[in-house]
Amino acid sequence: MKKIITCFIIIAATLSAHSQDIKLFGKHGNLINGDTLVFWHAVDVNNSPSTFDHYDFVNAFNNTNDTLFIDVIREKLQHIPGTSDQLCWGTLCYLEPSGGITIWQVNDPVKTNPQDTAAGDIPLAVYFVHNDNIGEAYYRYDFVDINDRNKSASITINFSLSYLSGLSDQEISQYGFSIYPNPAHDLANINFKSALNFREQYIEVLDITGKVIEYAKIPFGTLNYELNTKDISSGVYFVRLIAEGVQVDTKKIIIE
Repeated sequence: MKKIITCFIIIAATLSAHSQDIKLFGKHGNLINGDTLVFWHAVDVNNSPSTFDHYDFVNAFNNTNDTLFIDVIREKLQHIPGTSDQLCWGTLCYLEPSGGITIWQVNDPVKTNPQDTAAGDIPLAVYFVHNDNIGEAYYRYDFVDINDRNKSASITINFSLSYLSGLSDQEISQYGFSIYPNPAHDLANINFKSALNFREQYIEVLDITGKVIEYAKIPFGTLNYELNTKDISSGVYFVRLIAEGVQVDTKKIIIE
């Protein structure tokens, strides 16, 4: 039994030693190793750009005393039929390989000095080609040292797409909202720019993985709404307003 326990401790220590060799930081300097980032988009079949792009949302940091050569491996976890993805990393931009390959390594490693950020000519940028399709797509991006795959870190991106329906851009901007107080404790006041007068309207509270943890229908004509946050654990969340099946606005809220 002692040998088994000792072996387990050694394995755990080895895994722990590599767990923070590469740190991933978000746009505001927050650590996002292992997080799921949710990118919401409304698809207007008459006017939407064919591609949604995101950049400057992650930086890979070499947290070791050695020089690392960091590459990116993209894994398709959940696919929206009829869509494809592209990415930029290192020195070039790449189209999705033919055949809809599930796991795709860029093979353009960026030399990263000790205690420095993997800059390269092009930091990671992702592009999602929707072709007027909607749904939920999930892709994982692994940042790995090509000389030691144990030195790695990952994030998952959820592309969440819905149709724009009949709402114009002007209507969408008209029905934004603000949250006060933020950070919130037991209650958060949601103040809408204009009274909500849609046939279907509701708010959702999502955690940082994109999971909906609270849902509330908003009565017709509402201008202010009290959101009960008493039973929500402390942390960072997103409040999303949906009207006629369209995401109108999203705001970050901190609950203490």
